[in-house]
Amino acid sequence: MINMDERGFACPLPVVHVKNAIEEAKEGDEILVKVNDNVKLENIKRLCSSKGCKFSVKENAKDDMDIRIIVSHAAPVKAGVSEEAGSICSLPKGGKMVAVVSADTMGTGDETLGRNLLKAFMFALTKQDSLPDVMLFYNRGAFVTCEGSECLESLKELEAAGVRIMTCGTCLDYYKMKEKLAVGSITNMYDIVCEMETAAKVIRP
Repeated sequence: MINMDERGFACPLPVVHVKNAIEEAKEGDEILVKVNDNVKLENIKRLCSSKGCKFSVKENAKDDMDIRIIVSHAAPVKAGVSEEAGSICSLPKGGKMVAVVSADTMGTGDETLGRNLLKAFMFALTKQDSLPDVMLFYNRGAFVTCEGSECLESLKELEAAGVRIMTCGTCLDYYKMKEKLAVGSITNMYDIVCEMETAAKVIRP
């Protein structure tokens, strides 16, 4: 039995920790995960379903739950989807995935929350099984690839894994940030359009 206490961790760490535990465990191993809110519970349940692992939930008290997971490394069977066709979220064979970042926050509203969400998004992206081929940064998204960005560690990890990080040169010039570019290379609008136009999937935080 592998015991994990995720009550003190914020999103997306509990899912990342459990994902790593599942991948490192042997077929049939059991993992007991302690969580203290429904968001963590639902996230881990979805992870288990996507991995084909069986699980059960025990509520000990308010805001205190145990998730018992039986590890399976067999691909989950999805009704009505053939192996050749792939899942709804899979890319066509040979397809390119492009991530587009046009701001230094994620979503609209409180800026501090938005920056924290974007940092969490970048970290979670490093833990995905399928990484983007290219990441494009423009407008205030240019700040994300420059000195002082809280996303640099994740972006450098993505770049080391083969992801091309590209930032709009016009945007860097406008914000007077070109000398502060800390990861990736400088690109132009023509290349940005080409990358997006030829992508099989475009994702945005």
